[in-house]
Amino acid sequence: MSSHRSGGGSHRRHKKHQSSARDAPRPPSPAQILEETQQMLRELQVQSETYTTQYDYHVREARRLQIMMQSASEERALLSGSAAAVHATRQGRMVDHAEMEARREQLDGEIATLELSIQHYQNASASMNRLWQSVETEIRRLQEEIVALRSPLA
Repeated sequence: MSSHRSGGGSHRRHKKHQSSARDAPRPPSPAQILEETQQMLRELQVQSETYTTQYDYHVREARRLQIMMQSASEERALLSGSAAAVHATRQGRMVDHAEMEARREQLDGEIATLELSIQHYQNASASMNRLWQSVETEIRRLQEEIVALRSPLA
């Protein structure tokens, strides 16, 4: 009877061992790997579109601010003594030097602010471009991986 017990215990241990082998995580199937890779590719493509949209926005803003700065610079140049005097004379009024100086100072401040803003948008667009390039590199890598996973040798 005692030998029967140890045999039974051994049988239970064997069943328990089979159970834990069955519960162990199995490596993903090629189809699962392909699906996960395709999902990562879709996510990266969305991210790439987002970076492209952000890049385009930053470039447009930098260009818009450059136009504003050019306009302010041209106005500033017109406030030089002789140009302002000619302009005032054409309008039939006297040149107010204090008013011209105040406007020049205001324009100088606007130009300085615009220069900083332009630099910000140019830096941001350069950053978006670098991010986009790295995402595009990863997209190409994943596309190659998907082709390899689909090939009959995989």
